[in-house]
Amino acid sequence: MTSLNLIKEDMNRIINAIARAKKLDSNPSERWPTSVGTHIYKLIERIIPKSGN
Repeated sequence: MTSLNLIKEDMNRIINAIARAKKLDSNPSERWPTSVGTHIYKLIERIIPKSGN
């Protein structure tokens, strides 16, 4: 398996994790989470270029 394939697999995992985190976030517009969890997916979305989707 090439490095490029590994990167693609990792990107797919990250994108899937972001989608799951969004579903779990009951108040995504709030600055801080009101329940257990984080808003780290918001940071990751800003770091990963949109073309990575």
